[in-house]
Amino acid sequence: MHVHVDLFLAAVRKLQNSSEHLTALHPRFLHLCLLANCSKTGLSILEEDTSEVDHLDDFFLYCYNGGMICIGQRHFREVLELLHNVCYLYTMKHGRGTGGVAPASNAAGRGNARGTPLPTRPAVSCHVAF
Repeated sequence: MHVHVDLFLAAVRKLQNSSEHLTALHPRFLHLCLLANCSKTGLSILEEDTSEVDHLDDFFLYCYNGGMICIGQRHFREVLELLHNVCYLYTMKHGRGTGGVAPASNAAGRGNARGTPLPTRPAVSCHVAF
């Protein structure tokens, strides 16, 4: 593992109030893992249950960078969930929301800004052209 990634992981752990708390450093750590080609280290963060989020922008970047890591590791079920959350959060931020339906949640570490469990499937569509 790269020294910078190791140090950043230690900083993430120190800033967490609990193992379920998503800090502002989580998405930046995942981005560093992408840049340093240390995606397995990034998976260790993604495998943790996360139910407390300070800012939805951090959750957006966490899901996006986590989706990129999962693509590289061929974890396609997780990719679908993470990028579905990205599409949902984008539509909510830009006023095209679904009337308060929350993004997807599961035991693999997804949560909302209030620390409450989220429903498993939102009523939102994200169309991707291939």
